Amino acid sequence: MNPQQIEAAIRTTKEKCLFAEEFAVGTSVRVAAIDKKGKKVRKEGIVKIFFLDAATQKVVSEIALTSITAKALGETLIKNVSTLEKDLASDKPRKKAAIVKPHYTG
Repeated sequence: MNPQQIEAAIRTTKEKCLFAEEFAVGTSVRVAAIDKKGKKVRKEGIVKIFFLDAATQKVVSEIALTSITAKALGETLIKNVSTLEKDLASDKPRKKAAIVKPHYTG
């Protein structure tokens, strides 16, 4: 998906927004292929994020990410939280809502 397609998908989504107060993160690695001699192994890994509702004690969403996407997500979260904290600490009201452009990892 290109950035315009991502923006359109976000605007037109019919899924309701879920509020998760807690999360858990895990990883899994699996053997993707073994060479014919049985000596070289190619592995694949994913990062799983589980979002939980504290009131119901249930997982409301489970997301599986490649390591590349997980790294990009971490960097994007840090950047956005830093911007949010600066905005919250400011005494000036915001003139309009800030809409962060989607980050496309390609």
